[in-house]
Amino acid sequence: MASVTLNVTGMTCGSCRRHVHNALAAIPQVDSVKVDLASGTADVSSSTAVGVAALVEAVREAGYNASPVESSNRGLPVATNKCSCCC
Repeated sequence: MASVTLNVTGMTCGSCRRHVHNALAAIPQVDSVKVDLASGTADVSSSTAVGVAALVEAVREAGYNASPVESSNRGLPVATNKCSCCC
């Protein structure tokens, strides 16, 4: 099983978290998604290879920015401003 962690910026509320989760879960190859609002990360697992570019694009289309997490940055809090979904 392949796993990718993304830094997601722009999430500030539960609705933002849900939008990112739904965008990633809609990709056919994705088996599971866990979005953590506090750390600004999304963990994506799949049994078949999913390109990081496709994951980043899905998050972008949902109104947020994403980039792959480098292991040295994992779990660091992400600064946020107003959310893009409701505020």
